[in-house]
Amino acid sequence: MNTTYAPLPAYPEPLQKSGRQGLVVIELVVGPDGRMKEHLIHESFDPLAANSVVETLKTWRFHSIEEMKRNGVMEDCENCVRISRLAFRFEIRNGKAEVVDLADEENRRLNLPNIFEKKQR
Repeated sequence: MNTTYAPLPAYPEPLQKSGRQGLVVIELVVGPDGRMKEHLIHESFDPLAANSVVETLKTWRFHSIEEMKRNGVMEDCENCVRISRLAFRFEIRNGKAEVVDLADEENRRLNLPNIFEKKQR
């Protein structure tokens, strides 16, 4: 799902200090307005990491149904919801803690185009 605002979750300090690393997998429901409406944690190596992901996803903004219709991505659908599964890897590399959005990492690896970017003329 394409986003208009998508900061990465924070790596909780207690997990950094203890060297804890792992994965958080979450399924979310996005409403027509582009905001997360519901979520379900499928996997988490620690509750602090899961909470960081949930709180961050509350701030994310996905393209609304109206934007998707304008860009030809979706046909007419007034109250559609979208369901997506996301995964975040919490890791410490060379002493530096970082969180990686695995979907974003894969899209960059595959060099997939952003269907919402303005086409060059």
